[in-house]
Amino acid sequence: MRRHTGAPARSLRKHLGDRGRKCEIDQGVPGWDLEHAAIVETSLMLALRPELVRSDKTADDGPEEHPWYDLLPEPSSHVPTSGVLPRASSASREKGERLRDLLVARLIEALAKEFNLAE
Repeated sequence: MRRHTGAPARSLRKHLGDRGRKCEIDQGVPGWDLEHAAIVETSLMLALRPELVRSDKTADDGPEEHPWYDLLPEPSSHVPTSGVLPRASSASREKGERLRDLLVARLIEALAKEFNLAE
């Protein structure tokens, strides 16, 4: 087996958790940390693959309470039956398009910076 002797391999990983930044696409989006099958993900799917969105199954129950801290194990009052924290009914294709454009721009910026690519 030959060893690679060139430049070390590098990779860039983008996660939606955006490290505490608020989601800039809409005032009604509570942030990345609460996202799971909710406003952001549903909006992205409405923009990218609308035929896969089952709007009749959109969860809209929300938690009874959402404190600023995590408590383990999670009490049932912190997690709705659906598991979806923000109400997904406010998702839209327009929000998804803005989000797509934002993520693509950030990814291009990060790749250009970290891999010395011309924009």
